[in-house]
Amino acid sequence: MKKISLILLVALLCVGLMLSFSLISCKTPATTEKNEEAVEKPATGEKVTLGVVLMDTVNPSWVTLMAGGDIAAKEVNAEVIWKGSENSLEKEIANIENFIEQKVDCILTDPMDKVAMAPVLEKAQKAGIPTVSMGNFVDVKGNVSTLYNDYVDNLNVNRILFYYLGSKGNVIYLFGQNGNFCSDERQRGFDAAAKEFPDINVLVKGPGGFDPVAAQKLMEDYLTKYPEIDAVTIWNDGITAAVATAIENAGRTGEIVILGEDADSTTIKMMDPGGMMVANVMTGLKRIGAWNIKVGAALARGAKLDAKVYLPTKLILTKEVFDKATANGFKEEISWLTPEEALKTIESASVDWSY
Repeated sequence: MKKISLILLVALLCVGLMLSFSLISCKTPATTEKNEEAVEKPATGEKVTLGVVLMDTVNPSWVTLMAGGDIAAKEVNAEVIWKGSENSLEKEIANIENFIEQKVDCILTDPMDKVAMAPVLEKAQKAGIPTVSMGNFVDVKGNVSTLYNDYVDNLNVNRILFYYLGSKGNVIYLFGQNGNFCSDERQRGFDAAAKEFPDINVLVKGPGGFDPVAAQKLMEDYLTKYPEIDAVTIWNDGITAAVATAIENAGRTGEIVILGEDADSTTIKMMDPGGMMVANVMTGLKRIGAWNIKVGAALARGAKLDAKVYLPTKLILTKEVFDKATANGFKEEISWLTPEEALKTIESASVDWSY
């Protein structure tokens, strides 16, 4: 009887041990998987401080961008300090140096000049502060450049414009600033498209820059100088309204169409029936602001990102414009939205980005 009891006791102990090992082995993979996920995608965690240096904080484009950034800041638990530079490269660099001294968790800037900005971003990296160059590629180790599909988008949107014009006409191109990566890439796309159309006459490629007042004055001069203008391609919608005003004041609304870039709620309304605008590119200024704040917050929490990160973009067209361009020979396969569809996405600051 004692032997039977002893055998039963040993058997029960073995079963218990087997169950214990089984439970431990079941729990171990779940713990490992959770740790790996935490390394790849840092949690939102405690609030981080982001220092953002813009060319200025008065231009309507920057105001819209900041509004989108503030929306995203709430989502990612970030405090954002916005600094304007009054379109001065020296002030832009000084603002970044101030943020380095403040030891913010990440510095974001829209560089006026990709070469001149490199040393101060290197300084931030050496201080252990991650950096983001917004819309401009700055070749500094550790820096993340948030970019758009500028070359391809501008190649295709200008092709559509030229086909819409019937493959002939007099066109003005307004660029931003030489040395600004975004401006350079967009102009490269325009130039490539123009080369495909021998009867498209590029009257002038002028420095539209970043200042709406200066851009309006420049356009007024061109309207006086060139009696026959069929279209104006504008590198950034921060100056689009000013260019349109110059055209309206000259009484030439019906004869000139415009093509924009970066689309906001104001410029999209220019695509209403009878409007001046033929097409635009949906980066969306609110989306740009929101996206960059999300990237900055991720870096502040230790995320490892590629040196170049791209914002998903689409062209904005009306069916009438697309059909006319297609009938005239446009054959490229492109992704595009109607103005109504684009407006919903832009106003919500929605951006499909993850890391």
